[in-house]
Amino acid sequence: MRICQRAIVLVCLFCSILPAIPLRQVYAESGDGHVRIMQAWQEAASLDVYVNGAKVFENRPYKSVSDYVTLPAGTYRLQVVREGGSLKDAVEAVVIVQPQQDYTVIWATEDSGQPAPTILTDDNIWPSIDSLRIRLINLARKADGLSLVRSDNRSATQVTKPYFDKVGYRGHTNYLALTPGWLNAMVVDEGSKLKQLLKPVQLDGYAVYSVFVFGDASQPDTISVGITIDAAGPLLPATGDELE
Repeated sequence: MRICQRAIVLVCLFCSILPAIPLRQVYAESGDGHVRIMQAWQEAASLDVYVNGAKVFENRPYKSVSDYVTLPAGTYRLQVVREGGSLKDAVEAVVIVQPQQDYTVIWATEDSGQPAPTILTDDNIWPSIDSLRIRLINLARKADGLSLVRSDNRSATQVTKPYFDKVGYRGHTNYLALTPGWLNAMVVDEGSKLKQLLKPVQLDGYAVYSVFVFGDASQPDTISVGITIDAAGPLLPATGDELE
């Protein structure tokens, strides 16, 4: 297996969450898939990640997303333990990797305080230059109906219908196609009365984004949001050749 940087970049909102990684598109080889890990287990400061018993990532901090790991198509056992822990205490997930398919495996806290996996299928095919795709993943505990709504960027006032409406904890949306421009939004959860205005973010076309919401809705000061650029098209000079 090998680790590839598959365009995972933080777009800051109201706090810094995920490590910024140089933007680079890696083309899948025939028969290969890609898997990355999101560490959203609040009770663990960091995690070690194993694939079929081999350590692939070490000391992954809370609210971080890994690079994609390139794997031949097949079935894999993913295991996570607290940093420095033993595999006998690992929590496992089975991932079936299909050729030229990308996956995000999220380890998030259950009510018991233990982590549980959620496996997402990522659609990282580039949209057109004048379009983008975006989705929402709710990793905020006690937010059982999380929405990402358009705002006026000056106050926590909704100005039109939501981008995404009432997503349960550990839930995710389908991708939404948008035109490039500024994302002016707030995070809302009716049940917990959560309402957080986000810092405006400019989203470019020819790209795929994921919005992650972390924290505990009963403690608004713990809520934080990060956006990953999961895929982006190559920059093309006037000659039409791809830039390095």
